Amino acid sequence: MPFIRAHQERVRTAGKFFTTKGQKFFLKGFSYGPFAPNGDGEHLPERAQVREDLAHIRGLGGNTIRVYFPPP
Repeated sequence: MPFIRAHQERVRTAGKFFTTKGQKFFLKGFSYGPFAPNGDGEHLPERAQVREDLAHIRGLGGNTIRVYFPPP
């Protein structure tokens, strides 16, 4: 469930800005969590809910998320 597709260039710093593909990149971020452990002991909702949530974030124009625990 990669949020950045493989064909996209990495986001990099250029002075006080972020850039990608030679253009300024504007963060449109969301915090995601913290959550109680799910059935697998991961500090995230169940996988189906995570997929739905990330699709919703993308639909709102989000391009960056902050998580409180690293995903598995």
